[in-house]
Amino acid sequence: QTISALHSMARNNPPLESFECNCVPLTQDTIVHLLKLEHLQRLSLRLPKLDTWTDSRCMPSTSSLTHLKIRCDASTYIGFGGAFSLPRVTTLELDLEGSVSGLPFVRELFKTIRQQFSPLNFRRLSICSRREHVREQGTVFQPQDIQPLLEFSEMENLSLSLGCLHRLDDPMFLDIAKAFPQLRVLHIVPSIFSSLPSVTALAYLAAYAHNLHDLGLSFNARVSGDVALDYGPLANELSHSSVRSLRVGTSPIDCPLSVILFLARVFPRLECFELERDVENHESQYEIRDNWEEVKRYLPMLDLTQTP
Repeated sequence: QTISALHSMARNNPPLESFECNCVPLTQDTIVHLLKLEHLQRLSLRLPKLDTWTDSRCMPSTSSLTHLKIRCDASTYIGFGGAFSLPRVTTLELDLEGSVSGLPFVRELFKTIRQQFSPLNFRRLSICSRREHVREQGTVFQPQDIQPLLEFSEMENLSLSLGCLHRLDDPMFLDIAKAFPQLRVLHIVPSIFSSLPSVTALAYLAAYAHNLHDLGLSFNARVSGDVALDYGPLANELSHSSVRSLRVGTSPIDCPLSVILFLARVFPRLECFELERDVENHESQYEIRDNWEEVKRYLPMLDLTQTP
């Protein structure tokens, strides 16, 4: 019936360029029909839960689809992505629901995205997943998981809000900065983590991601004893970073003055500084927020753009 309705719409209306159905899942046949529509450019839908998907990778298609928004659970998307190749899509918004227990969630998810889309065209990726049961599931986002996405050399916008434990490091962000020369927006702000990159990751992004202007990142801003913060490739260089907006989430911090000097040097064009609005009712979290409030208050007073 759904396919008949779509045929009727095609006969009696101008060519369908956008279609949205997020409340109820569509059947596989309906999805195949939509993907075959010659003029459809934007598609937003909820996927059905299926044990298997028909392998349609060799399906003849004249699709002009460029923007895809999907709501489903992780295993459903992995099945769908493995069955349908969509090389013209430039943008994926993925809203993940439900449990990911027993699934190598992040690694398989990123591998599927790489298989489904073309590095020549794919430019924008946004993933949002719920935090339900993540502690019990033991799902972890690790640096090596990002490797499949690094093949998308034209990436402009990468936003990963994964409801799982994060175990990240500096080299991962060096890889991101070098792999995505066109990157303009990067958001990876976990609320659950066992390890975070240091401030040096910011220096990597400032030095190599020249087009980046909007950055959201959780990082370890603690100062270890008398050890100075590491400026990495900017130790003896001026920063020409274009970053104008920075969101720090609940990044740990204990010495606001050192961080103020670091940020002013690494991001000389910084204009907008955002903190986490809601923090846990815990003394350490309030202290972290107070320290970041101090950074936000005094950072605009410094101009270190001429500092060697």
